[in-house]
Amino acid sequence: MSLPLPKEELPEKIARFADPAAPVPAKTMAAKGLVPVKGGDLVTLLVQLSADANDQVSGAAKETLSKVPEGVLTAAAGEALHPLILDGLVEHVRGKSAILEELVANRATPPETVARVARWADERTCERIATDQVRLLEHPTIIEALYMNKNTRMSTVDRLVELAARNGVQLDGVATFEAHVQAIQGQLI
Repeated sequence: MSLPLPKEELPEKIARFADPAAPVPAKTMAAKGLVPVKGGDLVTLLVQLSADANDQVSGAAKETLSKVPEGVLTAAAGEALHPLILDGLVEHVRGKSAILEELVANRATPPETVARVARWADERTCERIATDQVRLLEHPTIIEALYMNKNTRMSTVDRLVELAARNGVQLDGVATFEAHVQAIQGQLI
């Protein structure tokens, strides 16, 4: 499944404007921020419309989304929005650490999205991702993505590889993983 979402998966408050089948004038008006919604609903509306098939609608939504105050985006990134909306938000907030940190810490954000962000995120965002050990052990591709990111601290990479090794989680994307496991087993003997 991908954006735009079908009408039945949208919040009721914005469904008539964000429905892919809604009239283009209504979607354009909403994309320009001319409907009375705020917070998570506003962000959902704009991310939804930024994926619209009509270039006029998607362009207006992207422009409006770029002007939404960072505080509103940060708050929305921490809300339990639809996982595809959170995933779609990533491209609109790239380079904005505070928002990305909230987004990757949000349990509603899909692990695939967190892994994608972990591949290119800045150091602060990588550190935020690295604090969620439960998610990392459940989705080792996130550790692998952090391992490949040059912005991740070496000490963090070492700690996460050791975390996986000690918990029996296989990291296929880490070339030296078996050496780490053997070293840890040697320490335990």
